[in-house]
Amino acid sequence: MYRSAASRAFRKRFRVTVSFITTIKQQDLDLLRGIVRKVHFAYIEEKHGKSFVTNAECDKLIESIAPEVVEDMIRFGVNRGLR
Repeated sequence: MYRSAASRAFRKRFRVTVSFITTIKQQDLDLLRGIVRKVHFAYIEEKHGKSFVTNAECDKLIESIAPEVVEDMIRFGVNRGLR
């Protein structure tokens, strides 16, 4: 079936992907976002302000990390009393 370039671009942009982030409990996701802000985005928040780093930006970074590393980060946060 023939599809125009615009149609292919639209379908590519709105492709649904299943993310492992949807399997994380909200409480753990909030913990991970806090760790990511504190560790990975500390300089950006210091320079541009806290509102510059959004939850979506934190989620992108969390998504780029392997699920096993995310589990270790959650365990680290719990052990440090961040939750």
